[in-house]
Order: sequence, then structure tokens, then C-alpha cells
Amino acid sequence: TEFARFGIIIGPPHTVTDRVKFVLSPWGKAQLKVALEVLRRAADAVEMVLAEGMAPAMTRYNAAV
Repeated sequence: TEFARFGIIIGPPHTVTDRVKFVLSPWGKAQLKVALEVLRRAADAVEMVLAEGMAPAMTRYNAAV
């Protein structure tokens, strides 16, 4: 069975020595702002998949932001 997968990659703009602490730490205001924009973009991608298909959505949304 085939199914679509959507992934959201997180990472800081700097080197992290303790990845577990980074991932499990509460988000600050700036990080929440970025997360909201990422979730909006992900929702747009899902809508495009449903309306136009996987290939056009992948072409549009699988680019580095």
C-alpha cells in the first residue's frame, strides 16, 4: 500500500552540543513564530496534494526555505 508522508525538519541555525536538550527544551517566542509559519506551509502543502496531486506539491514545497 502506498501512502504519502509529510516531514517537518527542525534544527537551530547554530551548532548544538546537547541535541536532546535542544529538542526537549521549551520554545521561545521567536521559535514559536517560525513554527507557526512552518505549520501553515505544511497545511498549504497538504491542501495542494489533495487538490492537484503529490507531484506538483512536491515540486513546489520540497525546496529549502
